[in-house]
Amino acid sequence: MAPTQFGTLAIAYQVVDSAGPTDLLASASKSALLAIREYVPIGDDIISRAPEFEFHHIGVTRDPVDLGTSQMTILPTTTVDECPELDILLVGGPYLGTFDLHPKHADLIRRHVAAGKLLFTTCTGASLVASTGVLDGRMATVNNIEYEWVRKRWPKVNWTREKKWIVDGNIWTGSGAIAATDMVAHWLQENYGLDVLIQAAATLDYEPRDADGLFNVFPQSTDVAGQFSASDYRPRQKTIPPNIKHIDELAHQPRFQIDFLYAPASKGTSHHLTALSLGAHPISHKDMPFAQLVIGPPGAGKSTYCNGMHQFMGAIGRKCSIVNIDPANDKTSYPCALDVRDLVTLEEIMEEDALGPNGGVLYALEELENNFEWLKDGLKELEDDYVLFDCPGQVELFTHHSSLRNIFFQISKLGYRLIVIHLVDSYCLTLPSMYISALILSLRSMLQMDLPHINVLTKIDNLSNYSALPFNLDYYTEVQDLNYLLPHLEAETSRLSHDKFGALNSAIVQLVQEFALVAFETLAVEDKKSMMHLLQVIDRASGYAFGPAEGANDTIWQVAVREGWGNLDIQDVQERWIDAKDEYDEHERNELEAEAKAKEEAARRAQENEDELDFQNMLPTGGTTVIRKS
Repeated sequence: MAPTQFGTLAIAYQVVDSAGPTDLLASASKSALLAIREYVPIGDDIISRAPEFEFHHIGVTRDPVDLGTSQMTILPTTTVDECPELDILLVGGPYLGTFDLHPKHADLIRRHVAAGKLLFTTCTGASLVASTGVLDGRMATVNNIEYEWVRKRWPKVNWTREKKWIVDGNIWTGSGAIAATDMVAHWLQENYGLDVLIQAAATLDYEPRDADGLFNVFPQSTDVAGQFSASDYRPRQKTIPPNIKHIDELAHQPRFQIDFLYAPASKGTSHHLTALSLGAHPISHKDMPFAQLVIGPPGAGKSTYCNGMHQFMGAIGRKCSIVNIDPANDKTSYPCALDVRDLVTLEEIMEEDALGPNGGVLYALEELENNFEWLKDGLKELEDDYVLFDCPGQVELFTHHSSLRNIFFQISKLGYRLIVIHLVDSYCLTLPSMYISALILSLRSMLQMDLPHINVLTKIDNLSNYSALPFNLDYYTEVQDLNYLLPHLEAETSRLSHDKFGALNSAIVQLVQEFALVAFETLAVEDKKSMMHLLQVIDRASGYAFGPAEGANDTIWQVAVREGWGNLDIQDVQERWIDAKDEYDEHERNELEAEAKAKEEAARRAQENEDELDFQNMLPTGGTTVIRKS
């Protein structure tokens, strides 16, 4: 039988997008199984049913193609014009916003689908296929990180994330690189049998998941000695609670560890994470302490945030400590568990080395980097506390200078799960130029820090005190089409009007939109619901939500999350703090007054009951005590 012709578009995909599916298929081939039979007995029946594949990496030309990850380059084996007729075509996923599908590749996809041939997509590859129009009206899925951005850009596609992969006719779409490999494993099982898949997976020490993300594909089998049989390979099933039907439900089953790949958020979403593999061992937060790295320009509210978050975590029963690594912060408003000023102070540096304030802070951070053992020893004493790092406000520290990033990486090597919380004063929304500056600053810090990252607009409760915004709040938080902002930028800079300013504005807008990374959460630090919502976002992004409760009081937080007390969408924030702030403030005042009156009444009644009991105890008994036998 002629080999199956399998083609992969040679584009800037993630390496595993192609390597995962093609390695699995190659391992299932007749020639591979015959070679493996030298070491492991494989029946003739399995060999006879095994497929053969001929793989083609299809470029527009035969020039080398740089892949999206791992600094790898591939050489296409053929071109669109020279490629033989394909049976299967695989489209991997590049970074969205920075890649456009070549017309020749787009035409190949259209012709392949029109011919009824099988098409696989992995990760963001579905978005490229959607751009050709062949997914219009079909069901499809895509990487969860980019899901909302893709859904808005190609609304004619019936996007869903209910399953790890979706089959609609001859098009199979996988939600992520690993999920797509599982999808190809399912196709292999459907067409060539479970035993062929098991033998192929054994060579890779790989166990596929089902479309719900669970390890229910392979049965469990052991030999007489209680070991897994090499000749009849059955990988160990993961221990999953019997009530769990889908991997997303594991958010409510914190006994199990989930390993994560952190990826930048798509346009219009906050940073989130994608579960790649499920371990079966119980964990605790002692195994992986968590920390927030609080950065932002001066005046953004970093110390206020740390103080408020520390109090909030204490209220929900979560052990929390604050570490100050700002050598200029000599008056902290919070209890400081560890203070860099015990190691080095800005005043000493400025006096001894004749440096200014900014240079002194840079020097102090370099000193902390060189004396990391001091910080390491201090963190050991905090044990498994959730740590908030209050960082200096000099923006060059988290946009260009390397010391702060190096310190963070060394902290991560201690086992901490880190997440960057970048605070920006919401006042920046009042001027288009300030908003664009905030976008560039946020983007640069995301690229520099290279960690899970959430941008937060602080002091959102003050926005109603400023002039009205030209757009609704969601325009700014989701970083929608910035071209609509250009006329407002031109109006703001009219007194400095010059053709070059217009070109510069357009270039900056294009840069931010092409990266498509920046989005914002909002925060009013004194508002309970706002704090609850932000902490939920942080817990999901850092992975904390998938760990166990650390104390009885944590049930307060679990109940709050389950009841949706902190669930706020941006329309709620718009209404609360901009459109109807006065009405909400009055309503909350009335509620507080009613609550205070209720407490006073309850205290008065309790006192009356206590006085009545005291009076009854004072009544004479006549000197006779009756003892009843039980």
